[in-house]
Order: sequence, then structure tokens, then C-alpha cells
Amino acid sequence: MTTARVAARHRLALLAEGFSPAAEAVRQLRTALFSPAHDGGPRSVLLAPVTEGLEASTLAAGLGASLARSGRPVVLVDADLRSPSLHSLLEKPNENGFANSLAAGAEAGPPLQTTGVDRLRLLPAGPPVPDPGGLLDAADLPRILGALRTDDTVLIAVTSATRTYADAAMLAPNFDAPILVVTPGISHRADLERAHLTIGRTSAKIAGVALVER
Repeated sequence: MTTARVAARHRLALLAEGFSPAAEAVRQLRTALFSPAHDGGPRSVLLAPVTEGLEASTLAAGLGASLARSGRPVVLVDADLRSPSLHSLLEKPNENGFANSLAAGAEAGPPLQTTGVDRLRLLPAGPPVPDPGGLLDAADLPRILGALRTDDTVLIAVTSATRTYADAAMLAPNFDAPILVVTPGISHRADLERAHLTIGRTSAKIAGVALVER
């Protein structure tokens, strides 16, 4: 299993080129997942926070930026339809996004946005919906997510906290590498065990745990 420790408070450093400890930690996670020894790595990664917070979104943005700078096209998906934050982190609008694609099914292409980082695009969560869990459960997720994985594009998504919602369990079977994001001192052992149990009941196999300091 993959383990990484990242300082979430340095979120700008995660997106910037350089050699800060935070940026280096993200590069280490990138290497662990996408090294040549792993045949190029997974085509899709789901970051599922165990508890509420910005840590998973920060890690997703940092991992996406680092991977894009290494030459791989990346699509970031904010699949947290309850408390989305990737659009704020990347300073992008959120009027149209993943929720709209889910509601439209295969009838409309995903409204991807550029991010200012070459080869890195964003699909924000989109406007609030009355029943996020119902939308995720009813939508044709494999087809919608599959439309984002064109050519050699890597899909990196973040979802809602597993302690509170079942969204990660609905999304995880559609991803090659679901990873639990744990915040030491905030996420408790019982929360982590519950997340393992909930996702383990699906066909998904958890690829690792990322320890993200707040």
C-alpha cells in the first residue's frame, strides 16, 4: 500500500514548481503510484478523505500538477458534491461541472476548464444539488468517467468524507486506485476502519493510505 505524508497548509507550494518539502512529498507520492515499475501507474485515482477538511483536495491538486509537469495529461474531478473546494483552490468558476454531467448522462460532454498548468484540466463539482448521493447512485458513472480517460489521460478525483457519507463507496469501483486520505489527530482509527469496511463491501480494492497533516 502507498503511504504519503503531506503538509496541507502549504497548498500553494503543492502547485508551484520548486523543491519545498510539501512539493517534494507530492512528487514522492507521484513516484510511488506512477513509477515505471508499476507499468505507468493507474489510469484513475480516487482520493477519499476519512474526515472533513481540505487535505484531500489539496493533495489532489498537488498530485495532478506534479504529474502534469512530468508530461502526463491529467483531469482533476471534484466529485465532492457536498463541500466542493477544488474550484476555490484553483480560482475557477463552479457554475457548471460534475453534477451537470451526472444529470445529463452521456448527452453532454464534460465542461473541462484549463488551470494555468500545462496538461492539467479541471472538472469542478458544479452547482449544489438537493440529493448528491442519489445523483451519484442513479447516474451512469462508468460511462461518464470513462469519457474523461481519453488517450493517456490520468483521472484524479476527490470525494466526500467517508466518515459522514457513502459517496466514496459508490465512486471507488470506477477507479483503479482508491486511496484513503487520513489526517493524523483528526481522523480516528474507528473512522479509518469504517472506511475500509464500507469500501471493502464493493468491488473496489483500496490502493493505499495518504497521511496528510493539517
